[in-house]
Amino acid sequence: MAKIPQEIIDEVLRRADMVAVVGRYTQLRKQGNSWSGLCPIHGEKTPSFRITPEKGVFHCFGCGAGGGLLQFLMKVEHTEFVETVQKLGAEVGVEVRVEERTDPEEMARKRRFELLERCSHYYHELLVRSPLGREGLEYLHRRGLGQGVIEHYRLGWAPPSGTSLMQRLQTSGYHPDEGVDVGVLHERNGRVSDTLRGRVVFPISDVQDRVVAFGGRVLDDRHPKYLNTPETAIYSKRRHLFGLAQHRQAVSRADRAVVVEGYLDVLALAQVDVKLAVASLGTALTPEQAALLRRYTQNVTLAYDADKAGQNATVKAIELFEQANLRVSVAMMPPGEDPDSLAAKEGKSGIEQMVADAVGLVEFLIAYNEKRFDVTTAEGKEDFLSEVLPALDKLGNVSRQDVYVVRIAKLLSMSETILWQQLRQKSAKTDFRGRVQMAKVQRGKIDSRMLEARLFRVCVYHPEWFGQVRSRMSPELITSDRLRPLFAALWRAPERDQALQLQDLVPYLEDPESLTDLTELLLEPPPRSVPDDVEKLVEDLRSKWDKLRLERLRREVVPALEAGELQPDDERFIEYQQLLRRTRGGR
Repeated sequence: MAKIPQEIIDEVLRRADMVAVVGRYTQLRKQGNSWSGLCPIHGEKTPSFRITPEKGVFHCFGCGAGGGLLQFLMKVEHTEFVETVQKLGAEVGVEVRVEERTDPEEMARKRRFELLERCSHYYHELLVRSPLGREGLEYLHRRGLGQGVIEHYRLGWAPPSGTSLMQRLQTSGYHPDEGVDVGVLHERNGRVSDTLRGRVVFPISDVQDRVVAFGGRVLDDRHPKYLNTPETAIYSKRRHLFGLAQHRQAVSRADRAVVVEGYLDVLALAQVDVKLAVASLGTALTPEQAALLRRYTQNVTLAYDADKAGQNATVKAIELFEQANLRVSVAMMPPGEDPDSLAAKEGKSGIEQMVADAVGLVEFLIAYNEKRFDVTTAEGKEDFLSEVLPALDKLGNVSRQDVYVVRIAKLLSMSETILWQQLRQKSAKTDFRGRVQMAKVQRGKIDSRMLEARLFRVCVYHPEWFGQVRSRMSPELITSDRLRPLFAALWRAPERDQALQLQDLVPYLEDPESLTDLTELLLEPPPRSVPDDVEKLVEDLRSKWDKLRLERLRREVVPALEAGELQPDDERFIEYQQLLRRTRGGR
């Protein structure tokens, strides 16, 4: 693996004049210790781009791009890291020496990605160039997918033979165990065979556009319709979304994602040139997927199937996205329709109209629960209101609430006055119980993030304290999804005697998307003083982590115990008891 010694990178950056280099791409104006101008990365009319030469960082508040001078040049010149350092080094008179270094862990990780890329190429070639894939290709064409979409998303075909892929990998120098390790092969009763057989193949990529897994669909109903390769060292289905690798830039520009149920829904929208769709991977949406999506947009339109299962999934997804502070709307499709069929019938304009006509949470819940309950009966009305009033209460806007109160009162043949009374009673109960508790949890999360951000900056600017922190903390204890990868990079980076610079941590960021968060933290001034007792800061964080974890477990464990679904020897209950004692001052 080509590596440039860190001391050479440091010397290149020391000699480079950041203002002069960036000034080639945009006109800069001095503002205190910083310089601002129009962003040359995404183009804009109002300046939101800033560089701070003292810290060697840039950040655009418009498109979110951030990093150091090298990352800036990579973005505007579309060059790789080594080439960027070499070009800048030549300009400032530094000979850039490239070394070949071997990191066993990194080499193993790279080999996994290379193996999966080879599998993707093999599947794709079978689909588009081999008679063996004709059946799969005809199926995709029947589903309305053209050759352009098939090529762009690298769709493939897994032959029915149980050993075709294994033989190809062995011919390419891979051991069957390596195929088992990444999930494309599986071992059963001492025999190794292909995981996907007789299926159309959908490569699943991470946001760096690296293949991490595959999904497969059969062409008939003799077997389960979909089968995904299993989770591995580089793939967790909770942390990825199908389509996001290809659509993240479009989603960011439009500030909207359309969340659909399956692979073919994503591809059907892409076929009509709506490249905003993403889908979960064979499971219900997860908090990790919501957090991933929030990096690119604040707005989500749910476009699930109009059947009962799709509507139920919509309700669960709404709650999850709201918890992630995303603004949610719901596409109300006609009965029997889904995004795939709608795209086929009405094309791009139909999908765009579907998104434009998407309704808010209360509107959706009214329509959804009107079908679920018999609102002509007292019990049906009570059930309906129990589902709709909490969402109506969350609106917090009396004028909007009044519109819905009038509508619901008419639907249920109730007095508007009585409905207002019930809404206020619901608000009072929620305020006294749930909201107070939720506010405590949210405050706990905010306080934890503030402490975690402070601890990170203390470790960066005062590395003499890092050993003490490292002995008591670990990245797994960090509650913030955005800060956890930064702490992980800090743990992986070599220890230094001086304050760390952005370039010291960049090589250890697993996800390049974390670069923006790192830049924002380093743009803040250094902590005025290191706490007299770093141990106290760590203890505060561990205490807050315990309380947040306790609250999450309480919501799981207590109802399960009351329902007789959890035994006292369950690991979650044991952890709950331990945390309860610890937070109350016991051991």
